[in-house]
Amino acid sequence: MERFLHFEQDKMAQYELRAARGRLNLEDQLATPRSTNPVRHQNIGTAPHQQGIPNNGPLNHRGDSSAPGHRGARGGMHGGRGTPVWVRGRGAYRPSRANFDHARGSNHRQYPSARPVDNSDSLQPNARKKEDHFAKISRYVKAKEIRNDINEKRQLMIEQYRQKPDPSIKIPETMLFLWPDDELPLEMALGKDLEALDPIRAEFGYYIYLYDESPDGQKYIRVDGGDHGKIIEIVQRLRAKWANLLAETSVKTKLYLVQAPTVDIFKAEVGLMKCRQPGSQNIQATPFLYGAKWDDAELEQCHQLRKKNEQRLRNAVDQSLDGLRFLAGHVRMRINFGKFVLENYRVPPNSKELYSFEEFRSMLFYAGTKGRLIPGLGFKSADGDLMTRCSQASDLLAPFDPQIESLENNKPHYAVNIEFEGANNALLRLEVEFESSRYRPNLFEISHRRWLKPQSDDGLGEKRPPLQIGVIDFERSDWQLEIKALDFQEQSNIEQSLKSFDHSIQFKRGPTDGLRGTAVQRVTFSNIATVSKITEKSALRYRLKGTKYIFELARYDTYHRAIRPGPPYIGDGNKMNQTAETTWGASIFRQEWDNMLGQNGSFRVGQTADWSASLNTFFPCLSDEDSTDVNTGFHQFIDLVNKVAKLLTPERKSEVVERAETTPCRNIKPVIM
Repeated sequence: MERFLHFEQDKMAQYELRAARGRLNLEDQLATPRSTNPVRHQNIGTAPHQQGIPNNGPLNHRGDSSAPGHRGARGGMHGGRGTPVWVRGRGAYRPSRANFDHARGSNHRQYPSARPVDNSDSLQPNARKKEDHFAKISRYVKAKEIRNDINEKRQLMIEQYRQKPDPSIKIPETMLFLWPDDELPLEMALGKDLEALDPIRAEFGYYIYLYDESPDGQKYIRVDGGDHGKIIEIVQRLRAKWANLLAETSVKTKLYLVQAPTVDIFKAEVGLMKCRQPGSQNIQATPFLYGAKWDDAELEQCHQLRKKNEQRLRNAVDQSLDGLRFLAGHVRMRINFGKFVLENYRVPPNSKELYSFEEFRSMLFYAGTKGRLIPGLGFKSADGDLMTRCSQASDLLAPFDPQIESLENNKPHYAVNIEFEGANNALLRLEVEFESSRYRPNLFEISHRRWLKPQSDDGLGEKRPPLQIGVIDFERSDWQLEIKALDFQEQSNIEQSLKSFDHSIQFKRGPTDGLRGTAVQRVTFSNIATVSKITEKSALRYRLKGTKYIFELARYDTYHRAIRPGPPYIGDGNKMNQTAETTWGASIFRQEWDNMLGQNGSFRVGQTADWSASLNTFFPCLSDEDSTDVNTGFHQFIDLVNKVAKLLTPERKSEVVERAETTPCRNIKPVIM
């Protein structure tokens, strides 16, 4: 009876494994890449050097049977008790004692400590369950071998399609694509063997290579295949790839404007006050209006200058959107409010201390001028703090949540940016957003997380975004319209320690809502990875009344890693300074912007966006009547931006920046006019 039980268990295990092999063989047939073989030559998958399947040891059951045509459930299975399926599972999954007895070729009755064998049928389900575990392990190993085999064949196929085909092969269709090498060097853009076009080679199975018989010295990409329609599609993809690369290098628009104040601009002067943000040693320059007398008679002239500014701004946005359709990557558009500072600029002519208004305006148009917007809104002012002003602006703002009736009952949104410093001062940033739990309102759950990798000298993102329009306004808050191309790090490229760190992040409710009062760190995390800086964001969201535009007012509390004198202590971990640097910022965006520009993040090689590159697409007319002027929606949007900028107007003597009586340091680069 005991031998019969062992025999039945072996028989059941062999049946399960044969069934698994049958499923795997079917998966192998379905997963094997098929080629249309358009050029009618020998398929790479049937090349003589690939017909023989490599022997990977006893786990490779191909060719086990003497009749290869009868694989799967009918195929013979050698190895029997010696099959390594359950041997692999001995560590994590302990097999039944019967299997060990068979492997040792012994009888368990020889050992006094062995348990008696239960001859009832109750052991059959347990043995079957364990054997099913072993079959799953074998199937996983086999599937991994199949994937590796497919990847190897795919790489060999791509390498073959990079080369010029054999002259003996008859090519039905051939087309040449002229590459504008003077605008974009071919090998620099696509690689020596045009490696950047490998996804197109793999998708169509056609030869794509550099044509070396050009009589005019021009650079051509040659495409050989058998279907004229597919050849045309490939060439269209090549053209889109060229436009994509050109957009990455050329679609970068920078424009700095100054709004004309309601003063006598012929007598007004502009000065630059060297300043620094709290906690920062970087010296920057903030413009201020000097010696101007308010004059209502100058309103018409100011109106004309503002009209010219809007026209320049509209043309810059229109030009940028036209090329943005070809830009691959994670793209985002925002209007941010804060304080505009200059880093590179021309000093006043003739060694003067101040600019005339026209001299300052011309200096901003100079190509070498460089500036940026910092989160520099003043929280307190004579008219109350920013939150009070927003809660009373019912003529401009509406609650973001339709279930909330009053602006005063707005609920904050929370997020955190965590920066890690790696080798060679490389930075990696994790952005995490939180939302209140549905079941426990006092708890917060992670709703979104994004990893950003460094791309340039200034840390994160591009050194120069595709579009940056900075507007200096002496009567309102400064603002900036910006389109950013962010480079997100794929989860598969994140180290395991950082993934573990990611899952350790928790957000706890503080003594306040995080918008008023002293900053208290509310985000906690493990010591698995070293953190250099964290920035907690607490934001209130509103809707601009009667529109789909979203207005966000945000407080940023930044904590730096605590530095102890002497050697580091074990257990210090990620101890941050308890004193935070607090700044305020605001932004306007539209959910449809993120939806449309989000397509760029999933572009295949040679693919473009399907949205229309017009101002009306991103800035639709707010009225119900159909306007024939495509610029109407953009004009209405700029009017809303100016109203928000007026709402956020800082005090004349704001504490956002502190005076620094010093000469320009290395990041201030004056240029003698």
